[in-house]
Amino acid sequence: MVRLYSKKFWQESWFLIPLVCFIITLIALIGFWGLGMGKPRVAVAIALDLSSSTYAEGGWLGNQSTMTKEVQAVQAYLQENSKTSFLEKPNDVLIFGFANTVEPLTSGFQSDNEQIQNELIQSVQNTNLPAKIGGGTNLDNAIQFGINSLQNTPNNYCRELLLVSDGNAPVDINVSNNAISNNIKIHGIILGESAPDLQRTVNATGGLLFNDSVDALNLLFVDEFFTYFNSNIKWIAFWSGLAWIFLWWTLMLPIDRSLQHFKVNMNVSGRFSLFLSLFWTALTLSILLYIGLPFFSKC
Repeated sequence: MVRLYSKKFWQESWFLIPLVCFIITLIALIGFWGLGMGKPRVAVAIALDLSSSTYAEGGWLGNQSTMTKEVQAVQAYLQENSKTSFLEKPNDVLIFGFANTVEPLTSGFQSDNEQIQNELIQSVQNTNLPAKIGGGTNLDNAIQFGINSLQNTPNNYCRELLLVSDGNAPVDINVSNNAISNNIKIHGIILGESAPDLQRTVNATGGLLFNDSVDALNLLFVDEFFTYFNSNIKWIAFWSGLAWIFLWWTLMLPIDRSLQHFKVNMNVSGRFSLFLSLFWTALTLSILLYIGLPFFSKC
């Protein structure tokens, strides 16, 4: 026997309250996904390998030299950084070069992309720079300089160190520990041979590492790293998860009534529809906790 209810399911508070919550979470999801709300403030230290091997072919600032293409990739990043909308803030960027020693190429973290580019070009055009930094590759010095610079940025910023190198060099394990203690992610682009020590350091800090050709630098800087640094994926996942949870609570009464319409015992239909709502709630919350809630870290 089918139970007769005094109200239709769409008149019940057990349907209406989850429905309202579902609509609210959908609106929030549209705002964060479509409008780019919730993107983090980002400080990026970019380390360019200016060792002698990066300009062995074509000379210093030669059109085909690796170091020239590194500079062009940074310029592509800055161009993308200047396209921020009214809801976003451009990244604060610091650029430095390294070989045996480290030399800043721009003056501190700043978000004025035109100023950063002007300082970068002026620095690399300095004919004394090659002799000043030497010809070798010291990744320890480069990474430590980046960490020291980033640890002075505000705590609510995502701190990212992006290092480009064309060679393998040892990296002290204490460097990665220092980065982790300061909430800094180390990322790398290796041009040519692999770099196992750098790979270990990148993995330890939760960064990204690509091993690719010099011709892929522009693509990596813009489509991979800029997109990754400025992602609000945690907010999108959060609102998507909540919408999914409230959807199942909204469907609980319709599923219950539908099963009863097909002669399913009302105790069985009620328990089954409640089980579905609880199951998807528990599973979705577990996934969100695994991904990380944006309230605690947007990075």
